[in-house]
Amino acid sequence: MPYPTTCSPQAWAAGTSIVFLQAMLGLHPDALKREIAVDPFLPEPMNELVAENIRIGAGRLSLKVTRGGEDGNEVRVQVLENTTGFALVYSSKEREVAKG
Repeated sequence: MPYPTTCSPQAWAAGTSIVFLQAMLGLHPDALKREIAVDPFLPEPMNELVAENIRIGAGRLSLKVTRGGEDGNEVRVQVLENTTGFALVYSSKEREVAKG
């Protein structure tokens, strides 16, 4: 189906969801150090984010991020899968980390 000129998909738009997910997870791989920095942010109405099969290097990373704590500001990161061979580094000291 042809698109009208003003509605045709833009190439940059295809990568927007990836950049958005990277920003929400605070995900920054460092191949030289073989580390992946993680510092997630959940917007106020969002209490859970699951990201699966993120390709990093030759492997995949799957994470579950949840909001909790008495005031709802505590963020918990659960590693569901990490076959990247990279170590995960959690940027914020307030984060609680669990391995799946």
